[in-house]
Amino acid sequence: MNQLVTQAIVGTAHQSEQPMTTGTSIDDLLPHLATHTPERRLLLVAGAQALYQQAGLHPYTIETLSEPAAPEQLPDCTPAAANLISSLLQHSRQQEFVLEALQRLQKAQQRLPFTLLASALTYGTQHANLRSALFPVLGERGLWLSQQNPAWNWVAELQPVVDAPLDRNNLQIHWQEGKQGERKQALRVLRTHQPAQAREWLSDIWKQEAANVREALLETLAINLSGEDEEFLNKALEDRSATVRTLAVRLLTQIPGSALLQRMLARADALLPIAQGKITVMLPQSCPKDWQKDGIALKPPKGLGERYWWLQQVLALIPPAHWEHQFALPAQEILRQLTTDENKSLNTVIAPPIAEAAVLHHDQDWILLLWNTARQHLFTQQQVLLLRHLPAEYNEQKAIEESHHFPEQEWIVYLEALPRPWSQTFSQFYLKTLRNHFATTIVNYNTLQLINQTLILAASALAPECLIEAQLPWTIMSENQQYDWYIQNARQNVDRFIENIQLRIRLLEEI
Repeated sequence: MNQLVTQAIVGTAHQSEQPMTTGTSIDDLLPHLATHTPERRLLLVAGAQALYQQAGLHPYTIETLSEPAAPEQLPDCTPAAANLISSLLQHSRQQEFVLEALQRLQKAQQRLPFTLLASALTYGTQHANLRSALFPVLGERGLWLSQQNPAWNWVAELQPVVDAPLDRNNLQIHWQEGKQGERKQALRVLRTHQPAQAREWLSDIWKQEAANVREALLETLAINLSGEDEEFLNKALEDRSATVRTLAVRLLTQIPGSALLQRMLARADALLPIAQGKITVMLPQSCPKDWQKDGIALKPPKGLGERYWWLQQVLALIPPAHWEHQFALPAQEILRQLTTDENKSLNTVIAPPIAEAAVLHHDQDWILLLWNTARQHLFTQQQVLLLRHLPAEYNEQKAIEESHHFPEQEWIVYLEALPRPWSQTFSQFYLKTLRNHFATTIVNYNTLQLINQTLILAASALAPECLIEAQLPWTIMSENQQYDWYIQNARQNVDRFIENIQLRIRLLEEI
């Protein structure tokens, strides 16, 4: 063991009278060290040895230089815009503003300056949801720089495969030699124009790929999905990966007439029999092997009974339109019966999987019906999912019509589902509603938390035309000193909201 390390471990109190040495040429200098304590001498010798080792290092030699970055095609943004984006990249809680800045930068046909590329690439590594917005503004230098750090490989996965979709030679190069993202994109391009060929490519490499790669590539079969894909998907149904099997099930049930869909329909019909116009819910008694082979998971999530779980999994795969044909009843009557049972015990069991099925099979009529008549039986995330499959104009109009629920959670769901930015009309309505609430209603703990949720959403969603209006003074009603804490908290929330609005105004001015 190195003498210095030994001395540090043993302690200077046990230091021997033998001079401390390093075994290097600096030993000739050590007697000249002016030290008063063993501890100081140990630290100085260690420091001298460290400097000696650094000075003697041979520089790293690069045997082959990489090709330089291609000439830039876009101008970089202004210094003021760069400073603003730089500050945004330092805060993970401002992703909405980063997204808006990147989108405006792309629209202006500008790129990030070289000084921000490393920060932007690292930010993309940490925030996968912003990568597609970062990619177009990296410029040629950014693409080149991303190749120098394995952590930035996500950039290569976003690079376009080809401009000419049917350039088979180019597609094959990306398919055989590219990273996962490039390979998936190449398969998507081919799937769009030659579905059978794309399926053959996937079949050729299927067994040799890792589970996450198989799942990612299998997703491309959703493009031009048809009965010709059934044989391959049936093989995927036997995959050793549960996520691959689940995806195969979802794809197979979207193929009209597939054998899996027919088996699921038969199971669903047995679980929801009808007699004399009345639908009955029959919970499955068990989950047989053939059910499990078809993707029905045996073990339920925590808090849900296994029989409910098996029922939900089957119903979540059935096209909602099937029930209209099976029961010979209008959709509204079917949903009424299924979600208004006498003891109410099945409302939150039946409605969620039917909603999931409506989204899976892109059934707009059932999505709208579920929202209008059964949303109270859905979790917030499921409500948001339904709304995102409805036109934004409809959601805005419904939010306006139901503003008497402001600021209840039921109303906030509309805000979460609306695409951003909101329309000018809805933005003005939101500001007017909030101002009126503050001016006429005494805030309490519950409403304060809910209102703050809307302020956080609105800061990044208000239409640009309404940002000046949002900065106007706010009146917050106060009855007496008992409510001072709530008033102060409400004002703090509004102040943070205005700060974010001012940030967006700067963003719009600079980019």
